[in-house]
Amino acid sequence: MTNIKIKKLTLENFKCHKNLTLDFIGTNTAIYGDNATGKTSIYDALTWLLFGKDSHGNGEKNIEIKPLNMLGEVKDHNAITAVEATLIVNGEDITLKRTYQEVWSTKRGSSEATYDGNTSEYYVDGVPCKKFAFSDKVNELVDEDTFRMLTSVSHFANNITGQDRRSVLFHVANVMEDAQIMTTDDRFKPLIVGMGHLSPDDYKKKLLAEKRGLVGAKTEIPARISECEKTIQDVEGLAFNKAKAEVENLSSQRDNLESQLISIEHNSAADRKRIEIREAQVELGTIENENRAFRASQNMGALNVQMIKEDLSKSQLQLKDKTSRLTVLGSTLDGYDKDIAASRERWISTNGETFSGGTCPTCEQPLPPLQLQAATNAFEVQKRKR
Repeated sequence: MTNIKIKKLTLENFKCHKNLTLDFIGTNTAIYGDNATGKTSIYDALTWLLFGKDSHGNGEKNIEIKPLNMLGEVKDHNAITAVEATLIVNGEDITLKRTYQEVWSTKRGSSEATYDGNTSEYYVDGVPCKKFAFSDKVNELVDEDTFRMLTSVSHFANNITGQDRRSVLFHVANVMEDAQIMTTDDRFKPLIVGMGHLSPDDYKKKLLAEKRGLVGAKTEIPARISECEKTIQDVEGLAFNKAKAEVENLSSQRDNLESQLISIEHNSAADRKRIEIREAQVELGTIENENRAFRASQNMGALNVQMIKEDLSKSQLQLKDKTSRLTVLGSTLDGYDKDIAASRERWISTNGETFSGGTCPTCEQPLPPLQLQAATNAFEVQKRKR
């Protein structure tokens, strides 16, 4: 059994909370306050961190997690929404973090940035990871249904089916499975034999399917009986002796026609020879046409020399022009390589910077933890922008 406690929960730019840190220290904690002061938002932050949904099960497309102004609009489109939780899992600390940020870009030929959607980043114990790896880690700790039953008083009664509630109650009460119950009473022996390797639920489904098939057959059988009776009535009026004589007569005619067909096939050798002669004549005409076309092409060879020379001259001019363009493009490429190298050096320099403002510039005393964290976060934000 997994024992999970919340040690610390940190919210940044999440709904009504600009910056909020709650130190639970793994103990029971009560959060209370007036309406619309952000109590539910704390629960929403935890469910969003773990499953990407709010406390009602709504996904990111149907909720607004960024802080809004009085007009219901996003206050700061550049702000990064982040939720981080430190959990105590069987005595060991595990830190989970999820961020959410809008993506804006300036298209070529435009001076205004346009909104391109959102992007999220995921961290486990401070290590960046992909979304599926983050979800796998969360599912190792607790699945969503179990989490919601343990954290919401209404989820069990309102959000799961009666069959699922029954399964949960039986699991909690440690009720024996159906197969175990049947072994306690001899009256269930015929049922056990009938079930074989199937479970009671699967056997019930099988019997229901057979029942539906029997009901369908019961409905179709009267119609089939009626069709058969009608066929019998139709057949009773037929003259079978007359029909038999007609069949014998038609069989005799068929045998006669087959004999004539065999005779015609045996005398068809002359027709085949005539067909071969016509095919040979057609092939001879084709060869003569090809011969005439070849002689005509030999006569045209002398006329094509001047055209070939003109094409050669044009090709040489095009080669000279493209060689010149290639030289220009090579110079441009060298300039781009220099720009890339300069940008890479600036990135290395900026990436190597570390936060060093841990003291007050006025009194030179160490900053309080909250101010130090805020200053560190501000430094990291500016560093990422640069």
